[in-house]
Order: sequence, then structure tokens, then C-alpha cells
Amino acid sequence: MAKPKSSGIVATDWAAVTPAPPPPEPGLGVEDFAPPRPKAPWIIGAALAALVALIVWLVYFLPNGGITPTPTATPTEVTATEDAWGEAFEMGSSTGRWEITDYEFTDDGLEVCVHIISTKGWVDTYFHAMDNKVADIYTGYPSYREPSFVKTELREGEEYTGWLHFTLYERVDTTVVLADSWGSQAAAIVIKA
Repeated sequence: MAKPKSSGIVATDWAAVTPAPPPPEPGLGVEDFAPPRPKAPWIIGAALAALVALIVWLVYFLPNGGITPTPTATPTEVTATEDAWGEAFEMGSSTGRWEITDYEFTDDGLEVCVHIISTKGWVDTYFHAMDNKVADIYTGYPSYREPSFVKTELREGEEYTGWLHFTLYERVDTTVVLADSWGSQAAAIVIKA
């Protein structure tokens, strides 16, 4: 059998024929080819730190924690006269008196009869009740009883009496609140269960 022809290059000759790779340049490494690190986490972290610092400063260095108290309605002084009845209240520059003349706990809540008069200015009449056991708030609605309380504004000197309904879930001591149209409390009366 005939011997195959050889190309003349022996395996050991390949190293001599193939040049070696160039040495790496100084100062370059794998990390030089990595994508740049995002800056967003640093920016978000700095913003959160600034927010925390602002809150701490507001709470500890400003009087009342930076909260300005809003004025609340206070009862007016009333001199004892024969025609003074109920609780006095003040709503801004308006004043009046109110009372709960009757009430009844029913299977579906609380019915109250409210008598109110505006003694000075226009008076908004919005009512809600607070369950004194768990502090739930209930909006007052006109009752099915007659006369139901449907009036929302009283002019100076005007008087009104009517029934309101509050849907309470259990019979507990309840505070009935007279508020203005913005929900600011003007006066409150507690009803014992």
C-alpha cells in the first residue's frame, strides 16, 4: 500500500506558523467592558433620605409638628334666661341653639327629634352620629317619622323641628353631632343607650 502524501507541515510546526495573541494592554480588564451602573437607585435613595430628613425636621423642630391647628366652633356664653333652652352653638359668625327633644332606638338604628333655631345669621344643618363604643360615624338622614328633618339651612330667627334617622348596628351610647356644610363640628349631644 502506498503512503499518503504529506503537506510537509507537522503538528509541531503549527505553533511556529500561528502568531501568539498580543499581550493585554495595561489598565484594561473585564470590568472595563461591563455596562455602566445605573444611577437611578442612587438618585432615589438620596431623594428618600432628603424626605425622611424633612419629616424628622418638621416633627421635632416645628411647634405642633408643623401642623397649624384650625379654629373649631365653640359654644357661646349664654346668660340664664327663662327662654334659654337646649345647647348653644356657633358656626363661624352664625349662632343658634339646638336640642334633642325625643329619641328612640329601633331595630335598624336610632331616631332622634331635633329642635333648632338660628339666633344670628344663616345656619347649615348637617348631622352625624358617633357610636361611642367603637367610634363608627353614621350620617343622619330624614326619618320616616313625621315631621322628618329635611331642612339644611336656617335663616336668622328661623326655627325647625324634625326627626332624623341614624343606621346604627347596635344599641350603644351615641353622640349626635351638629356640623356645618364642610363637616366641621359645631356642637354635640350624647344620647345614653
